[in-house]
This record gives sequence, C-alpha cells and structure tokens, in this order.
Amino acid sequence: MGEGMRIDVTRHSADRYIAVIEGMPAGIALQRSDAQTDLDRVAEALLFCSAPDAPQILPRATVLSGLSRDRSSAAPLLLEVDFAGTAFSEALDAHGSQTPRFGTADLAFFLRMNEDDCASALQAVTLRHAIARAAAAFAARAFLAELGVDVRSFSSRIGSVELRDLDAQKAALFAPLDIETSAVRCPDPQASRLMVEALDAARAAGEPLPGAFCIVATGCVPGLGSATDPVRGLAALIAAAVMGAPSVSSVAFGDASAHASDGAFPDCVQADRTRGFTYARNVQGGVAGGMSTGAPIVCISTVLPCYQGEHILSSIDLTTLEQAASPDALGIACLAPFSSVCAESSVACVLAEAYVRTFGEGPLSDIARALDAYRARIKTASR
Repeated sequence: MGEGMRIDVTRHSADRYIAVIEGMPAGIALQRSDAQTDLDRVAEALLFCSAPDAPQILPRATVLSGLSRDRSSAAPLLLEVDFAGTAFSEALDAHGSQTPRFGTADLAFFLRMNEDDCASALQAVTLRHAIARAAAAFAARAFLAELGVDVRSFSSRIGSVELRDLDAQKAALFAPLDIETSAVRCPDPQASRLMVEALDAARAAGEPLPGAFCIVATGCVPGLGSATDPVRGLAALIAAAVMGAPSVSSVAFGDASAHASDGAFPDCVQADRTRGFTYARNVQGGVAGGMSTGAPIVCISTVLPCYQGEHILSSIDLTTLEQAASPDALGIACLAPFSSVCAESSVACVLAEAYVRTFGEGPLSDIARALDAYRARIKTASR
C-alpha cells in the first residue's frame, strides 16, 4: 500500500499558498466552487471573532489541476489560496514583526532558525496557512459524503458560557444547519446569544477569552484505524489533527467524566438486527483501542486565548529585549469558532485517509463496492 492521502501546504509567494492533495481516489464529484465555499466558511469564523474594525478576509480559492469533468482524477489536486491585495494580509504582515505572539511557535521558531528577527517566523506560522489548509479539505469532505460520513464542529464554550450537560450522545444530535446559522457556531440559540454577548464584552475590555469546541463525525463504520500500531491508531491520528489547529491545548474523546454511580458499567455493547452492533451510551466517543466503534466519533477540545490583552506585558520586544504586549493584528476575542473549523477540516482528512487505507486506494467505485460488502458482512454478524 502507498502512503495514503496527504495534504501539503506551502507559501508560494508573500500572499499565495499552494495546497497539494495527494492520494485522493478518482471519480469523486467535485465542483471548483466547493473550495471557495470552504474557504469562505473558515474566513467568516475568524472574522466574526475579530475586532469590529478588523480588515475583511477575502481570499480566493482556485483549483489549478487534478479535476477532469468535475471529478477527481488520479493526479494530485492543486489548490491555490490567494490573499493578495486584501487588507487582512497587509495587516498581518505589518503588525508586530519584532514581538512573538502569545500561544504560538513564534519565539521557538525564531530561536531554532537563528533569524535576525521573528518576521519570517510570523509568516511561517501565520493564520493564512491555517486558512489555506482548512480550505484544502474540500475534497476530503466530498469523498466522505460519498461514503455517508459527515464531519461537523461547533463551539461548546466561550469564556464562562458553555453548553450545559453536553455528552457524546447529545453532541451527535445537533443539526448542522443550527451550527452554520449561528455567528459563533453554537447550535443552541440561548447559549449562542450569551456567547455573542461574552465576545462583545471581551472586545470592549480588551481581554480575549478561552473556549472549547466539539467535533462530531457520524456514519463511520467500525474498524477504521489500527489496534496494533499506536502510530496508526485512529484516536492518535484525530488527536494530532485537532492539536494542530490554532491555540488548541487539549483533546478528550467521548464523556471524559463519565462514571457509574450505581455500580453498573458505564457503557455496554448491544446487538440490533437492523443497526448491527451498537453502544448504549457511546461513552468512549466512537473510538476504542485505536479503532472506530461504529458510533459517532465525538471529541471536545479546549482553546487558549490567542493573546493576553494589550495592557498585559506577556511577550518581549526582540529588538530592545524589554517586556511588551503580545501583538494581535485582528483583535481576536476568542479563537474557538475559527479553530473548530480548522480542526474539523483536519479530522475530515484523517477519516478520508482511514477509509482509503482500509478499503483500497483505487477509484471511488471500487472503494464503494468494498465498503458495501464490509457493511453487509458486519451486519450479518450481528444477527
């Protein structure tokens, strides 16, 4: 078997990023506008959480190659994300090139690369790279949709406002439309309103907020991942993907605090003649021992504030070596909505690769036939 699916994002020029998507099965229905749709989605999530006077984020996505008659081909997909001429890009380049940002790798990158200042580090770990990578997941989403898999994310906490009594079962029931129509990507209308108020108060006070988000993947068959190779274990791959999103500090699967107060086991396997093998409560969050269980995959992640406030000297000026405020060109009040979309996109790529590794690297038609046969076999076993 080959290396499976892979996405590499590189900075082609000051404002242009190229994403190379390799290992994508041939025959997936893709519209060139799909990439722009995903790009707009992640850009809007960042813009809403920024200051009211923050520059507009208007990048453009162009599929350069890899499509044939609106379907993926055997060739790698090449996607260009262009920020040229946007006030957003200009603001990022002009802001704080001598002061490492809180919660980023700016200082460590500066020290490792032995640069004269951290301007190059700021460009290397910029938000533009995260936006471009999230947009590149459009093909993985389309592939998963063909297989009946849906990956979504939502904000579960902003500051002190959180979704009450959230567990793995409840998380899987939220409608995607309720998430996408919320400004803060929260499916509960009351909690969404309170989160917006918390963001407004944080902007006024100049105090960014921590937060949390939840990722849910439904429709996954059991057996994805590896129970023998810890590097290929599904939980490890998903956790690594989520931790790669901006300012994410932790990942937990399922109901991390679940316990049996009455002495009963917190979860149990059930056999259903129509649904196959199921779990009563999905306490494990759809992953156990490195493999998917067939239940919805649910993980909750916490997000650090992206800087420490303009009046808090949380960084250092590399020119004078004096304490300085951590810079922020956009005045971001909380990164949870933006990071959730970035992490969701990365998880979609992980699951797409897991399906390719499990059911073959051939065209979509071959993978679909193999998947149908697998589903029929495991359904028969439950009878």
